[in-house]
Formats: sequence, structure tokens, C-alpha cells
Amino acid sequence: AGDYTAADLSYALKTATGSSDSFTLSLLALDVNKNSTASGQYIVTSLTADDIETITISSNAFETETLLSAGSYENEVTMLNADSVKTLKLTGYSDVLVGGVTSGTMTKVDATGLAGQMDITLGATATSSVAVLGGSAGDTITMTGNTAANNIIVGNGGGDTITLAAAGTKETVRYADAADSVLALTDTDDPVDGIANKATGYDSIATFATGEDKIELSSALGLATGDARSAITGKGTIGDGAIADNEELAVALQTLIDDGVDFFNDGTTDRALAQAIVDDATDSAVLFIDLDGDGDFTTGTDGMIYLTGLTTGVVISDVVFG
Repeated sequence: AGDYTAADLSYALKTATGSSDSFTLSLLALDVNKNSTASGQYIVTSLTADDIETITISSNAFETETLLSAGSYENEVTMLNADSVKTLKLTGYSDVLVGGVTSGTMTKVDATGLAGQMDITLGATATSSVAVLGGSAGDTITMTGNTAANNIIVGNGGGDTITLAAAGTKETVRYADAADSVLALTDTDDPVDGIANKATGYDSIATFATGEDKIELSSALGLATGDARSAITGKGTIGDGAIADNEELAVALQTLIDDGVDFFNDGTTDRALAQAIVDDATDSAVLFIDLDGDGDFTTGTDGMIYLTGLTTGVVISDVVFG
């Protein structure tokens, strides 16, 4: 009648001498309620799989509501304990939550085969660097437990929510595709009034430490070169007091961008990047990316990253151009 919970699952190899063992856990939602809401998700409160180098968690929905897709369901592993895992793979069409990972050996989280959303918290993780590769949907990636240097986070498609580890941990958020963090402003009012009330598609990064963490923009992006990369165009402050919700943010962004013509020009040069400080209680920053290199900002084409709690914004040395 509701969700399905398995308290503690454990898997042990009969012979644990191999160096390339793999294990797959399939989580399959079975919705029998038929009440137009997603139910029947599978929850594993604890999974222990030691002596295994590659672990795959597959998240799908077997029987769904008529009007709901597999992506409406979220299966969960609340805690993963794996003393030898190097690669954790997430696959399937449904969302998957991995509430915490305890491992001293992990080097990679790979959700590129996941069509649903990933929500993962890397708890007491590896003492070496970890690469986290998101999927095509909007993922939530939290790195609070990993204090190793040089973690790499690639959110990939969708508007991702990324929380970096605390100051003292060098991390790089990499953008390799022009579709990875594109700002879309839409008017969903009925009838439409021409004022945007929804901002989507962009990534949000928390706990970014300027002078320590990096934003890497791949050479595959259409950024202008030369002097365009030597500075960030300042756009002042957006918002009038606290920005409380997404609708207020959308209005503030639309007002700032206006028609977008020469948005990246600082009076002398069309820069690849522009930045505004958000006038809210925590003073966040908004970094705009001229993905087509034309000097104008076009919603639905050019990029934006929302950096929460960054009082003075980023500086050009925080950006790596691939």
C-alpha cells in the first residue's frame, strides 16, 4: 500500500581475493495504489557490500500510474558501506537517492547512464580525489564528507544543485557541454504578461571558496578567446532586498538582462563572463557565460551559474579555460 523498505542488506563474496569484482543492486518500484501519486518506491536503509570494486545501483519503476512516467519515482539507498569500492555506477529511468557513502577507496561516481535524477551525499569518503559525473537530469551532489584535494564534479545536463566540501578542500566543477547550465526564463502566467516568473536550467553551487575552488569551462564551449577571457564584466547588484523564491529571481534576472544586447561588454571588450551580486541575506553571486561568444546574452542559449553564499563573487583566477 506504500513504499517498500529493506532494513539492512549485505552481500559477501565467498572468495574475496579478486581485484575487479562487481555487484549490482536493482531497485524496482512497484506501484499498486493507482491513486495518481507515485508510491511503491524501494528503500534500502543500509547496504553493505565489501571487497567489491564496482557497485552498480539500478533504479527503475516496474508498474507505474497511468499518468506517471518512471521518472516520477525515487528509489533509495540510505547508506552504502563498501570498503573496497572504486567506482559507484547509477543507472535506470527512475530517480535514485544515495543518502551517504562510507568508503576509503572510492575514486568515481558515474551517473551518466541514469535517466532519472541522482541525489547523492558523499559522507566519509575516499582520502584520494573523487570524480562525480552526473546524468542528463537535474542532480543533487553533496561533497561534504570528502576532504581530499582535487575532487572533480561534472553535473552534465539539467539544472544541478552542487554542494562542495568545506574550505580547505580544492575542488573543480567542470562544464564540458553547452547544454550543462543554460538559463531559461519563462512566463507561465495564464494569460502571459511578458514578465518571467520561472528560471530553470542553471546550476547552483554552494560552499564555493574563491581562491581555492575552480570553475572549468571546456574548450568545447563556444567561448570567445583572447582578451575576452582576461576579466569578468561586473553587472552590479540584482534584486531589491531579499530574493525569497524562484519567481523573484526570474523577475530580477529578466530586469538585469533586458534585451541582452552587449550584455558581456564592459565598455571596451566583450568578455566571456559577466557577474552580478544578489541582494539577499547571504549575498550570493550569479555568473553568466557567453556560450556562443557573441557578446549578447540570450536566454535559452547562454549559461548561468548561481553561487550561493559567495559574498564578493568569483574572480577571473577562479575560472579555468580548457
